[in-house]
Amino acid sequence: MNNQQIERLRSKINSFYQISNSSFDMIASITSLQQINKNNVFVEQGSVSRYFSYLDSGYMISYISNIEGKIYNKNIFSPDDWVGFYNIKHPTVSF
Repeated sequence: MNNQQIERLRSKINSFYQISNSSFDMIASITSLQQINKNNVFVEQGSVSRYFSYLDSGYMISYISNIEGKIYNKNIFSPDDWVGFYNIKHPTVSF
């Protein structure tokens, strides 16, 4: 990640909760940049993402499809968004 991207991430985190520089440095040390090209799938339907994702640039659509292949859009993510969805009534992961 370049310095601009790191500072945008720091600003986004601090908009929710002010964290210390050392705490942010720990987050930055385990953060990696992944480029996803247009029409590529980020997480397959039915899979559980093991990562917390932040959209630095571009747009993403979250969708599901039924058994007939009909697509239903769930969300549109734009730059500076956290990417993902958690439904408290129907969690993706069960214990």
